[in-house]
Amino acid sequence: YGQAEDYGVTITPNTAPPTSNFTADVATTCNGIINFTNATINASSQVWDFGDNTFSTAISPSHTYTASGIYSVKLKSCNTFGCDSITIDNYNVSIGSVVNPTCQPSTLGYCCGIGIYNVTFNTINNTTNNGVDGYQDYSCSQQTIVDGGQPYILSVTTGSGSQENVKVFIDYNNNGAFNNTNELVYASNAVLQNHSTTITLPGAGIIFGTFLRMRVISDFSGGGAMIIGACDNVSNGQVEDYGVKITDPNGITQLGDNQNLTVFPNPSNGMYQINYSFEGKKSLTLSVMDVLGREVFADKQAASAIYQKNINLSAMPKGIYLLKVATDTQQIVRKIYLY
Repeated sequence: YGQAEDYGVTITPNTAPPTSNFTADVATTCNGIINFTNATINASSQVWDFGDNTFSTAISPSHTYTASGIYSVKLKSCNTFGCDSITIDNYNVSIGSVVNPTCQPSTLGYCCGIGIYNVTFNTINNTTNNGVDGYQDYSCSQQTIVDGGQPYILSVTTGSGSQENVKVFIDYNNNGAFNNTNELVYASNAVLQNHSTTITLPGAGIIFGTFLRMRVISDFSGGGAMIIGACDNVSNGQVEDYGVKITDPNGITQLGDNQNLTVFPNPSNGMYQINYSFEGKKSLTLSVMDVLGREVFADKQAASAIYQKNINLSAMPKGIYLLKVATDTQQIVRKIYLY
């Protein structure tokens, strides 16, 4: 009872050039590995430039960086009708920046909204799920650089339904372990939700200039329960790790491989030439502080492979100053002398 009808369809070729786009699984890596996903439309070929003088024609490559630095990644996509490029900046590679811990405590029985909701320390401000996540290692993705001998506010937010105990450790000797004697920096017992204090970081006797592991622990305080050590499993709460680099207030911070910082002349009557060489691309800040911590000079810019700056302090009082070169992953300090 039905019928059939025929129609004519004209298919024209797509003559549009591609539209390049891509994503990555991480923006910060401590093992150097970043997996890229090609989201380009209408491409027949592509070339990736990973910013470290290596390239790939794979559709969605995985790339391993071998040196720490801040990298820009470029994807160029082509078809018969043209090409298109996109560059995404600020992929942060920090190879082996934190020593592996000797233990990773477990949550034995999550319950009742107990656990860590936020950790704030200097530039770290990390909001997460609670103890349902169990142990979490943020030591690569959540890092901060602080000055030895200086006070900083440390805040830990826990659940709003129960009082909790909190302990915070920093692995000052960088051996992957923690002790209650000289690496426990904060303890808070039977407090509801807001745990906060000011800690003054050591100015001597610790490992300076490299990222150290900071461990934050929370657990239910009911029944007189206490957090004993940094490696003990917790009943209902959780453990989170972070990365903290402490600069030496007395001057010298170790440079990484393939880095060099020179200040010439030093001592000087006011004119200094700064030369900082490194691998990759970095967003950096150069600052000079007097002995009271007041900033007397600052310069901020992005640089590739080398940063050079001439500074004039001839109008400043004679004495000792601290010169700092800070990047997203490192802070280098040098004493300079003005006569």
